[in-house]
Formats: sequence, structure tokens, C-alpha cells
Amino acid sequence: MPNGIYLHCFARRLNLVINNTCKIVSYMSDYFSILSQIHSFFTESGVANRYFRQAQQQLGLDRSSSLKLWADAHWDSRWKSIDAIIFNFSAIVQALENISEEDGG
Repeated sequence: MPNGIYLHCFARRLNLVINNTCKIVSYMSDYFSILSQIHSFFTESGVANRYFRQAQQQLGLDRSSSLKLWADAHWDSRWKSIDAIIFNFSAIVQALENISEEDGG
């Protein structure tokens, strides 16, 4: 029986290194945990999502730019997640402020 050697492509190996580093380095792990919580808050709650979309509209941001959650297997998804947070940061802050004001601050 032939012995095959499987080698990951460079992008896959780099992704494995990044994933492992992000899990081991506590501040990176915390950072991506916060990104995940922001994503969950605005996507799992219809009310929060409505505030977020309204803030995007008021700020003139592209509504097609949604918050993204990364997948460990997709090497570029971490960057897309970070980029979406940066692009939508002002809408996130405004939505949180509006939610806080409606809930009594």
C-alpha cells in the first residue's frame, strides 16, 4: 500500500498558525471573543439588528455591509470580520447608544 504524504497549501498552513496563535495568546482570544459577541448581539436579536440598520442608514453607510463572523477553516474570514467592525464602528456605537436610551440608560 503506498504511503501518501499530505501537505497543506501555504494559505492553509498560515491559517492554522493564525488560529492556534489566536487561541493561545489571551488578548487575541479575548479580542476575537468580543468580535463574536458583537456579531451575535446584532444578528441574533431582531430589535438590535433593527437599531443597527437604522444607524447605518442615518450615517449613510452601505447597508449591504453587514457584520461578519469568521470561520476557522476560511483563512480570510478573520480579516473580513475585523474589516466589517471597523467599517461599521460608528453605526455599532450609535445603535448601542439608542438601545441604551430606549431601555432607560
